[in-house]
Amino acid sequence: MEKDWYEVLGVPRHAEAAEIKAAYRALVLRAHPDLNAGDPRAGALFMNIHAAYEVLGNPYRRALYDRARASPGPGAGPPAKTAAARGRGARLPMLFGALLALYGFAGVFLAPRDGLPASWLLPGIGREESFRLCLAGTAMVFFAAGLRRLRRD
Repeated sequence: MEKDWYEVLGVPRHAEAAEIKAAYRALVLRAHPDLNAGDPRAGALFMNIHAAYEVLGNPYRRALYDRARASPGPGAGPPAKTAAARGRGARLPMLFGALLALYGFAGVFLAPRDGLPASWLLPGIGREESFRLCLAGTAMVFFAAGLRRLRRD
C-alpha cells in the first residue's frame, strides 16, 4: 500500500497550497539530517517529507494522487490522457506538412529556370503549383504546431 502523503505532512485532504507549503517547511526544518546528526532515521524521514511535498505541492500531481486514492483497484492510475500522450495527434499532420513543404520547395527553388523544368520532381506540375505546395505544407506545419501547443496543459 502506498503511503498517505497527507499524513506524512500532517495536513487535511482539503488543505490549501499555502498550508501544505508551510507544513512542509516546518517538518523539513525539524527532520533535516544535518540538524539531527545522531538520529539514523532522520534521513529517511526527510526523504519521505520531501516526496510528499513533490506530490502534494504540484497541483497536477496532487489531482492524480487524489484520483488514484479515491478509486483504488487494479484499474486505478493516471487518467487516460497522460502528459506523454498530449499532442500526439498532431505529429502526423506536422510530418506530412513538412514533407509537402520540402517537396514544393524543391520544385520551386532547386529547379533551375533555364535547365530542368520545375516538374523534374513533380511530373505534370509547374513552378506555380510547386510554390502552392510549399505554402500549403508550411501552413500545415504551423497549424499542427499550434494544435500541439493547445493540447498541452
